[in-house]
Amino acid sequence: MKGWDALCQRIPENCARCFAWLSADPQQRIPGRCYPLRHKNYVERNVWAYEVSAGDRVYYIPRTADRTVLVYYAGPHPASAPQPPE
Repeated sequence: MKGWDALCQRIPENCARCFAWLSADPQQRIPGRCYPLRHKNYVERNVWAYEVSAGDRVYYIPRTADRTVLVYYAGPHPASAPQPPE
């Protein structure tokens, strides 16, 4: 994913922490850092956000059935959360 690669080049330590977190427990809240999105369109899809830095976010969907995470956006904080893929 281009966005993730670019983010890792800019802030590698923060991305390493994010990757470790997503690998270990992607649905565990970290106040101010990792949280589920509240709008009904996101709640229905179980969309989460991880604040990699003050201006960068990773949006993802934890898939508990197969213990994977679908990262669908990584990069600068957008004005509104990007819609998850169908």
